[in-house]
Amino acid sequence: MTPYYYILSSLPDLLFERPPPLSIDEFLALSSPWLRSDEILQLSMARVDIEKMSPERLTNAALRRWYAFENTLRNELVKWRAKNLNLAAEPHLRPEERYDGSAVRLVRRAVADRSPLQVEVSLLRARWAFLSQEEVGHPFDLTALIVYGLKLQLLERRHRFDPATGRRVLERIYEQNLHGYNEDR
Repeated sequence: MTPYYYILSSLPDLLFERPPPLSIDEFLALSSPWLRSDEILQLSMARVDIEKMSPERLTNAALRRWYAFENTLRNELVKWRAKNLNLAAEPHLRPEERYDGSAVRLVRRAVADRSPLQVEVSLLRARWAFLSQEEVGHPFDLTALIVYGLKLQLLERRHRFDPATGRRVLERIYEQNLHGYNEDR
């Protein structure tokens, strides 16, 4: 029996609306004793924050697709923001192996929401849906572990949002901008 079966069957289910049942560090600590060093490396490189990933070192096909998808999604967000600010997007785009056209539709759908929080949650849902598709056909293998780790990171991000903290940050930014505006006059 492979270690994947043991690891995955012992992990709690992940649901988008619920807080993460464990941290990514706990997940890596639980999984690592059962895996080879090359598997641990791939699992630890699986990041929602692709800035911390080295695409040239990704050997897992699902992880490479995740990187391409997330990179394309981020580039589409840059294009949308640049357009709304009447700026050039090109200096801010990341080199990419284009995933597919779905990122354009996902961004358009997400930004149609009104608040920044709703946009962020919509984008997290889109990422979750992408990862759920990657799970298909991988019930007990390294890809399943990688997807679990990425979904766990999405949940950690999703449940860090706190309305009170958001309001304080918004008020601080507003005050800073207001003082800067008054000083310029």
